[in-house]
This record gives sequence, C-alpha cells and structure tokens, in this order.
Amino acid sequence: MDSGRFWELIALLGGRADERTCRTLEAALSPAEGDDLGEEIQRRVDELLDRRSVPASHTGDTAEWIAAAVIAAGRERFERELTQSGPLDPDDWQWEDAESLLVAGFGDDDDPDDGPEAGLDDVSTEALEDGLGLWLQWKSGRLPAGVTTAWDPEVEAALDAPDDPAFGRVPTTDPAWDDALATLAADPEFHRRRALIGDIGLHLLVRDVDGAELRPWPSETEVENVVLTVPAADARTEHDERVADYLEVVVFLVTSTQENLGLEG
Repeated sequence: MDSGRFWELIALLGGRADERTCRTLEAALSPAEGDDLGEEIQRRVDELLDRRSVPASHTGDTAEWIAAAVIAAGRERFERELTQSGPLDPDDWQWEDAESLLVAGFGDDDDPDDGPEAGLDDVSTEALEDGLGLWLQWKSGRLPAGVTTAWDPEVEAALDAPDDPAFGRVPTTDPAWDDALATLAADPEFHRRRALIGDIGLHLLVRDVDGAELRPWPSETEVENVVLTVPAADARTEHDERVADYLEVVVFLVTSTQENLGLEG
C-alpha cells in the first residue's frame, strides 16, 4: 500500500479513531488491503514512538493507542509530530478508543455484516466528502425531492464570486449523493484513481447551464481544484436513477481530470 492510499483511508476517520470511524475505514478496504493497512499503521506507530516518548503513566499498550490517535488526526499532524521533541501529551489526543485503529482490517471474514458498505450508515456526508476529496454543490432552484441547498441567487449576484471552490462551497444535501459516496468509498478502483490525482479537490456542481463543463481552478497551470458543472435540467427525480447519474459523472470527472493532468491509470 503506497503512502497516498494509506492517508486517503486515514482521512475517512474524520480525525478520530474509534469503533464507528474505523468501520468506515474498513468498509473502504479491498479484500487484499487489510493486512497491508495493519502493517502500515504499525510501521508509523513504531516510527513515532521511536522519536517521541510518552509519560511514564502511559507506557505499554497505551503508548500505541496515543500514537494511533496521532495517525488518525491525519497526515499533516502526524508528520508535524515527527519533527517535534519531547514526550507526546496524552491530553492533546483522542486516544481512549484508538485501539480500534490498531486492529482495523483484521475483522472476522465470516461476519455477514462486514460487507463493502458496513458501517457507512453512521458516517456523515461531510466526513465522506472530505475523506474522498469529492464534493457536491447545487446552485439552482430546480431541486428534485430530497435535495436541499443553501444557494441564494441574490447573494451570489451580490458577491459576484466565481465557481472556484477556494471562495467557499454552498452546503447541499441529497440522500442519493450519500448513497453514491458510500459506493465510491467501498470501491478500490475509485481510490486507486483518486490517489493518482493527489490533493487536487474534485467538485460536482449542478447549475442552470446548457451543457457540461470541466474547469480547473485557479488556472490550467496551477490546479488546486477541478469543477465539473452539469445542467440541473438533466437531473432525474427518482432516487436510484440519481445515484446512478452521480456515479457516472464522478467517473467522468475522475478520468477526465487524470487525462487532462497527463496521469496514467
């Protein structure tokens, strides 16, 4: 398992390792990734504890739980802690349930509840979007049943802001999007291709436009985000149909971004 894939999975924890969030992580694993994940976690636990000590009151297994909590906080914080000196302060980390991360991926293969989407019902849309680096916005008054958006055309006109996500995103909810995210979170091929794109944010924007448009922001030479804008008029009203449509356009968004960036995969 390469470093990009590892930290992509860790991001699904939403910054905290416990039984619930680790079920989310496990749901995104392919059958062959369980052992690899465990090895990568243990390697980073050992690396951190080789460089940083813990108070005498928190040695032994508890030290590994603290290290696991540091890992769960994400790549940036983990790498920053590696450069610091002095002992890790247990009060800085949510370590009490972090043992769950140390055994992630080693579940009972015979458990019928360990299917590819086990645990995802407990995960917020925001955590999945952030973990997958994939976000949805609706900027339209054409809303199928169940879709909500905070978009206000008058506010948008007053701000005169572009669709560059750096200017912020419009909060949007759609149960069909939630189901599409759950499917993507459990799809190893999506994760493989997403890892190739790296830290570039991927965004699906539904607007009152005539046709689809793929645009990098802030520019073609300095890409931080890629936005695929699609016509609101094409949105289907049935939940399952909209799930399928979301998955289709996400595949297009990912593969087109790879192609435009010259990434093989």
